[in-house]
Amino acid sequence: MKLSKLVGQTGILSAALLLTVSFGASAESVERVSTENDIVRSAPFSSCINLDKDQLAARVKNDYLQNRLPRWLDDKNELGPKPVATINANDVIKMDNSYHVTLNVRGARTDLRYNVEVNCDEKKITYISAK
Repeated sequence: MKLSKLVGQTGILSAALLLTVSFGASAESVERVSTENDIVRSAPFSSCINLDKDQLAARVKNDYLQNRLPRWLDDKNELGPKPVATINANDVIKMDNSYHVTLNVRGARTDLRYNVEVNCDEKKITYISAK
């Protein structure tokens, strides 16, 4: 009786752990590539097909501050507390179903600048920064 109870509890805990790990892995699958001069990081992005430039700029800023910055500890440590992200909506360039944006992030310690490519067909965002 006790053995079956232990197996049942262990099975439930194992299933919960597996679900947590698999969800965490699918929620943030960031690809980081370093070239000689640039650091390129890609991640999933929500659909952006019918957005205007202001809406896209807001979505990119929110994606960086809410989704990327908490996970990218090197950026978080470089910037310091309470970073502010800005995008000039007039500088958003639309090419077919993709956008090119310049994202400026001002922090207490330093400022970072990214060239951001948003691919609406692949639902993918790519952050490119100089080393």
